[in-house]
This record gives sequence, C-alpha cells and structure tokens, in this order.
Amino acid sequence: MRAKFAGGLAEQQRLRLVIVGTQQPEVLAAQERLHPTCGGRALQAASLIEQRLLAARRQGLGYRTYVLLGDGEIQGGIVWEGAMAAAKFRVSSLTAILDYNDVQLDGAVHDIMPLEPLIDKWRAFNWAVLEINGHNLRQVLEALDTASEIHGRPTIIVAHTTKGKGVSFMEDRSYWHGVAPNAAQLAQATTELGRCV
Repeated sequence: MRAKFAGGLAEQQRLRLVIVGTQQPEVLAAQERLHPTCGGRALQAASLIEQRLLAARRQGLGYRTYVLLGDGEIQGGIVWEGAMAAAKFRVSSLTAILDYNDVQLDGAVHDIMPLEPLIDKWRAFNWAVLEINGHNLRQVLEALDTASEIHGRPTIIVAHTTKGKGVSFMEDRSYWHGVAPNAAQLAQATTELGRCV
C-alpha cells in the first residue's frame, strides 16, 4: 500500500496552517511561529488554531492540522496550555511534529530547562506519541500516515534530530540556531552535504 504522504498530500486531504495577522482567510498553507517570547502573539495564534480546529470539526471538514514545534519552544507554558486544550477537546485532526535536537538559541535544552521525561509528559496530557528518527524520511512519512489513523486524541511525532546534521562546523552547535553562514561556510556546507544548492 502506498503511503498517503509518499507523493505529497493526497487529493482529498488539505493541509491548513494559519498565520496570525493575515487578511486572506483563503490562505491554505502558511506559517506561524509559536514561541514563548512572542507573548500575546503566541497566545493569539494558539487560540486561533484551536478555534479553527473546533469549527472545522463542527462543520464536518476533513482536513488535518500540522504544528511544527522546537524543543526550546516547548519550554514555554503556552505550548502546554494548547496541548491540554487539544486533549480536552479530543482534537484528533491535530498532529504536532517536535524537532527534538536538544539545542536552542542559548545552548543545550537540558541545561536551560530540562524537558525529560518528555514522552511521559505528552502521554500524561493524553496525546498519542510516536517517536522517530527525524532524519529518516521513510519514518517521517510512516508516522504521518499512522497519525492520520489515530482517533479520539491528538498526536505528537517526536522526531529525534541533530541540529546541523551533516555539516561538521554546525552539528549540535547552538551558535547556528539563528545565524546564516557566509559564502565560504555555505560552500563548505554544500560540499559536506554532497549536493548543490
């Protein structure tokens, strides 16, 4: 059986992400970064997503919503408030994908605000939890397919990754969290990755 995500999204399935502040309700794919430092903006985005998910369920709309999270990002309370609400309302059309690499802007996540036992926390919030190697595309696609078959609660895919994987001077270094490489560094990274950018 061919995975639903193997060739892109199936025709009957629409991907909806929302962006706060857009004046175009017909936007089907956009991005909103929910970060604890965004304060009211993050709360507004979480509330908007929750409202849209519940409205879609009431209207019988069959689309799924995917939220991308970073491990530094989930150190903030707003993420856990959203997780509680999604579980309370049994929003099974919601799948969160967590980039779990233990690196955030200021250093190692485990040094700044430890998350463990992370898997147990998500399960305690009544989420279905899938763990994968985030660098293995087959595992990513299979997890997305599995998440679409889970009913009665939201799903989180914990993607274990390495920040900067494949680039020697970037791997596991928080410095590169928000810094772009210069031309020479880009050339080295491109060579190390073995592909042309």
